[in-house]
Amino acid sequence: MRLTKEEVQWKLVAVAGSLATATAAAIRSCPVGEEYSVFRIFTESGTAQQAWVTLPRWNVLALADEPCVLTVPELSKFDSIGRAVGFKAADRHKLDGPGLVVMDRVVGEPDAECHYLVEEDGSLKIVPGGALQSNSDCCGRLLYVCRPPKVVTLQSALKTDERMGPVEI
Repeated sequence: MRLTKEEVQWKLVAVAGSLATATAAAIRSCPVGEEYSVFRIFTESGTAQQAWVTLPRWNVLALADEPCVLTVPELSKFDSIGRAVGFKAADRHKLDGPGLVVMDRVVGEPDAECHYLVEEDGSLKIVPGGALQSNSDCCGRLLYVCRPPKVVTLQSALKTDERMGPVEI
């Protein structure tokens, strides 16, 4: 069988912990995986007890030097995430549920258009590039925030599909 390009377009990214509890040290100690060959064979440097997540190999992730992920059990509890992704207060419901903050630990020259993860007073915060202080303990640049696929049940599909009209179950 010959694999298609889409079937090998995934990237394994190390999970540094939860946004609510992770530290700058945990982010910095996250291992970096190396992919090689056309089959994207994977090796890692670091501990055997490392958590990993598979994400689509979008350009922004493929170009990241040292990507890592922070889990977020409830995205709507972090106002800074809503601001970082450009959601207005009326769109807050779109952030209900769990998600992942995908970041690149290699920051480079700060960009006012980007958002960064910094450690302040022992906790992690997402700040816009324009507000980044030169003495900030910057852990990385935010690449994107993703949510799990929406699970549609038969019952919820029937309730929301107006084209079907009334349906008895």
